[in-house]
Amino acid sequence: MKTLLFSSLLLFSLSIKAQNIDSLTTLASNGNVEAQLSLLDYYMGQNNRAKAFEYLQAAAASNHAPSQHTMGVVSQQQGDSAAALKFLRASAGQDYLPAMHDLAVFYMNGWGVEPSMEEALKLFKEAADKGYADSQNNMGNIYTNGAGVEQDYVEAKRYYELASDQGLPLAQFNLGALYMEGKGVEKNMSKAVELFTLAGGQGHLESQKNLGVIYKLGMGVEVDLAKAQYWFGLAGKQGDQDAMKAFLELNKGGGQ
Repeated sequence: MKTLLFSSLLLFSLSIKAQNIDSLTTLASNGNVEAQLSLLDYYMGQNNRAKAFEYLQAAAASNHAPSQHTMGVVSQQQGDSAAALKFLRASAGQDYLPAMHDLAVFYMNGWGVEPSMEEALKLFKEAADKGYADSQNNMGNIYTNGAGVEQDYVEAKRYYELASDQGLPLAQFNLGALYMEGKGVEKNMSKAVELFTLAGGQGHLESQKNLGVIYKLGMGVEVDLAKAQYWFGLAGKQGDQDAMKAFLELNKGGGQ
């Protein structure tokens, strides 16, 4: 479940001056969501997280779906799955796609609720079919692994493509793996490398490592030790010890 920064919730960009705080506070106390979100933004900027959280709670109580979703995330982080479920259900009930996705994760893992792959699948599919990239990627995983459905690499590819086209690096990696292994598609290393490169360029660790190996061994491409070193180096900077070892070995050999 992805954690959202409070500031990412804000749908309004109001310039707040100190003399406006009183009027905004009055509006917020009367349930004005714009004012509540503006004060949330203001107090986050003042590094007053307690006050910011107060207005996050107020916005959630005013039925603001993104705030309800974030309250669900925060509640789960605090170990209160019952409260998290309440907020996520309220947000998902307004068709807020991130909340649908996270609620599906709760059902899949049995967090505060009886595990139900059927319910998780229904929520993932609804969010995916409405365009939510993380749910599309999860649907790809579900069909790849045959989790609660019959294994279907063609359907997995379809969902991975939808998420990949939105630029989700994990989906680009997963789609690349299908092309590399020839599952649901004809094996195509050029396409796999293209997808791994897109994901690796966004910092996806496994894609970077894969590219290092591919260029080092010449798997469907010309051997290119300089490129191998480059990708191993990026992965090594993220703390992957195997990648750093491969980088140092290539560096010792001059990368040629």
